[in-house]
Amino acid sequence: MGTLYFDGLEYKEVKSETGRIWLDRNLGAKRVAKSLNDSKSFGNYYTFNEIECPEGYRLPIEEEWKAETLSWISKDSEGAFKSPLKLPMSGYRDYISGEPFGVGLSGSYWSNSVVGFNSSSLSFSSSVAFMFSFYRANGLSVRLIKEKMSK
Repeated sequence: MGTLYFDGLEYKEVKSETGRIWLDRNLGAKRVAKSLNDSKSFGNYYTFNEIECPEGYRLPIEEEWKAETLSWISKDSEGAFKSPLKLPMSGYRDYISGEPFGVGLSGSYWSNSVVGFNSSSLSFSSSVAFMFSFYRANGLSVRLIKEKMSK
């Protein structure tokens, strides 16, 4: 597994149960999550159009997030955190108020599956995980997946 230096932070790669390679934490996070509510692992909130991916990494598509949830021990926040991705419940930033919403109650992560003004996102809470269509002006967490190397 490799190491990436991006925007002044060091990221490691982790291999998920699906065999895909991901960054070990959210973009902008100071560390890998130690708990679901670990604020130092939340990282930054990004509107869809402000996401910059380092070379060799990209946003996952909806089908890749769906495959990850199927590998979890439970399809909820516990499964998200106990997976190799250790996804925290960082909530999201509302595009109207600019305020965080759902911090410690839910997690919302962008995918690269765009439909009109929205993009599909992985969302989860203590009781469920599902794909949800978010307006792209909202600020969500970003977890990047490694591009597949062509042979």
